[in-house]
Amino acid sequence: MIRLGLAAALFVGMTTVAAFAQIAPQSSAATTVPPYVPDPGRSGQMYLLPQGGQGVTFGGTPYFQMLGTPGGAAIAIPNGNGTSTVLVPGMPSSTIVSPR
Repeated sequence: MIRLGLAAALFVGMTTVAAFAQIAPQSSAATTVPPYVPDPGRSGQMYLLPQGGQGVTFGGTPYFQMLGTPGGAAIAIPNGNGTSTVLVPGMPSSTIVSPR
């Protein structure tokens, strides 16, 4: 009787392990770094703004940078070709040369 109980327990344990082994792995999207992770290496860069003046980066991600400007704040979005699109509240968007 004990052998039958041990055999049944072993069978249940093995089928449980087999069931877990067949679970599909998480997609790679769930394991990549989200785009909103801060990128501290870019703080302090100077951008020349199209309406005049300068903006200084104070945070953001690899996909955008927050700028402190004389009139408040702006966002710089790198285009990947040495330029950035700058979004300033109350102004049309414009493209400028990115700082190096």
